[in-house]
Amino acid sequence: MFKLNLRNVREKCLQVNMEKAEQLSSLVDEWRGKAKELEIRLEEVHESEKCKTKSLASTIQQLQEKETLLHEREIEIYTLKEKMKIQAAKEEEQLLEKLHQVELQVNVANKAIEEARTESLQLKERLLDKENEFQSITQKNEVLRARQSKAKERIDELSSQLKKVVIVEKA
Repeated sequence: MFKLNLRNVREKCLQVNMEKAEQLSSLVDEWRGKAKELEIRLEEVHESEKCKTKSLASTIQQLQEKETLLHEREIEIYTLKEKMKIQAAKEEEQLLEKLHQVELQVNVANKAIEEARTESLQLKERLLDKENEFQSITQKNEVLRARQSKAKERIDELSSQLKKVVIVEKA
């Protein structure tokens, strides 16, 4: 009986070991499945990481290109500002010179106007003197015409009397 028991115990042990082996095999299969899933997920994460790295590298490159372009534009803007300052200074200098020339011309014109006014006043005075002289001559002329008219009348009268006297003496 002891042998039987031993056999039974061995069979039971074997059966328990087989069950444990099956459980272990099942656990191993389960863990293999989980390991496979983890490998797949790890690969997906790795691929995602590669894409993100490429995208980040591309974004960094674009950013660097834009920074370079921005720096070039800033240099162009600075250069243009400097050129505009120089141009503005030149134009201001030219305008000041033109203003000075215009001021000189205005002064010359003002002098000419003042001289013309003085000359005009002198001419007006001379004209007034001439008008007064003309008026005086006109008045003298009118007086002389009136005298001439009276003298002519007197001559006509004397001529008429002379004719009468000559006629009377002839008769």
